[in-house]
Formats: sequence, structure tokens, C-alpha cells
Amino acid sequence: PHVATSSWYTQQGGSLGRSMSSPGLRNEMPDYVIPSWMHEDAAEMEKIPKPGGAMLNLRDSVTIQSMKNAQRNQGTYKLFSGQFDGTTTTATAHSLEALEPVPPSAIGL
Repeated sequence: PHVATSSWYTQQGGSLGRSMSSPGLRNEMPDYVIPSWMHEDAAEMEKIPKPGGAMLNLRDSVTIQSMKNAQRNQGTYKLFSGQFDGTTTTATAHSLEALEPVPPSAIGL
């Protein structure tokens, strides 16, 4: 038989009706429920700046791990009281400042 005369063929413009096997396919959307892992991640994020909060857990997401690593890498104290010239000992000894004589008034003579 031709396709146009088969029982399963519908012509253009026709519509398929609902089947009894798909009663759950409705037009209404269910209410959105926030997944539990989002609540857990939010609780972990709150703990990060607190002492011990930067310790990695096995179930931490990549985002949480990177936030914890960034917090851990900040350190807990400030080196050199915030004053650092960024030169090595050799560079300091052989700089122009090291070659200039110190005036006696600066030493207290």
C-alpha cells in the first residue's frame, strides 16, 4: 500500500493526539526546587574565610576548591610589615645607594 493510505500516516496540518501512555506530559511546569548540593556549597562558601575553612574536602566542587586555594594562598600575616624593596642581597650591596658615602651627620658624628 501507498504511504498516504496507511493508518499511521497523517497529512500535513493534522495533529497527533495525546496517547494514553504519556499522561505525565502536560503543559504545566513543576515548581523549581533548589538542589541540595547548592545549599551545601553555600554553607561551605560561608566557612571559607573562617579558621579551618580553607581545608579541602573530597566532595568539594571545582569552584569551591579554587576559592579555598585562593584563601589559603593569601597567607595569615604580612611579611616585612608591608615594606619590601624586592631586591636580592647582592643587588642591594652593589646598588648606587651602597656606593654613595653616608654623611657623618646621618651616623651621628
